[in-house]
Amino acid sequence: MADEENTQEVGSEDAVEPTKSKRGLILGGSVMALIATAGLAALLAVPANDEHPDLEGPFVMPLTEMGEIQVNLRGDGNRRYLVMILRAEYDAFTMEYGLGRIADPLYQAKLQDQLLSIASQYTSAEVLETGTQEIFLQEVFEAVDPLLFPIHFGDALLPEDADSESGLAPGKSIARSTMFSPLYDQSILVDDSEHTISLGEGDALNFSGDETDLKLEDERGRIVYVDVSDLKEGFQGEVNVGIRGRLRAVYKDKYIVQ
Repeated sequence: MADEENTQEVGSEDAVEPTKSKRGLILGGSVMALIATAGLAALLAVPANDEHPDLEGPFVMPLTEMGEIQVNLRGDGNRRYLVMILRAEYDAFTMEYGLGRIADPLYQAKLQDQLLSIASQYTSAEVLETGTQEIFLQEVFEAVDPLLFPIHFGDALLPEDADSESGLAPGKSIARSTMFSPLYDQSILVDDSEHTISLGEGDALNFSGDETDLKLEDERGRIVYVDVSDLKEGFQGEVNVGIRGRLRAVYKDKYIVQ
């Protein structure tokens, strides 16, 4: 017998990363076709005629192109699972940015892992009970926000890519970063001739040029990890760093325990 809940919204400003789990996650709906790199790049691009755009919105889109999301729940011999259709309300430099993110196979894989980890901590009764359901959905929101809107470096169209002008790239620990300002609000100052680098008005650090996970901290204590191993020789200047959008809320279109 299936239990169903009405549509609900959840949102927050902070993001956390839940623990991992090896239990299965099943995604229903139509199978997503892989999109061409050029097409994805076009979706992620910021309008060329606006050098420092502001975040716009709100926009609304599905949380995944796959349609229904089915996640196994704790207890009952793992025979109970939660079926969801979720929508994301968000701000971004362009509406197309969000659509490009949900089409990214890497995002899909990370989303599966995170939802699997969260759902494995809840029983069927808990995800339907009002108080714990709100906690569950808040955890979903906090996990999804940095997945949909990861940190970008400079003009990089994909979050894992380097800025084309400087060669500065995300460090190996970029997921542990705490600096989530919009792109163009913060920058990294690099001087390859002096081998110094700093985030905003934070302390400048010396680097040798082979670091792949250098930790930078700005004047407010916010952290970002960078890879300077492919920094272009002699580069001097600023590299914008930050997010290209922000999640506002997650809505339930469908929410049934089976």
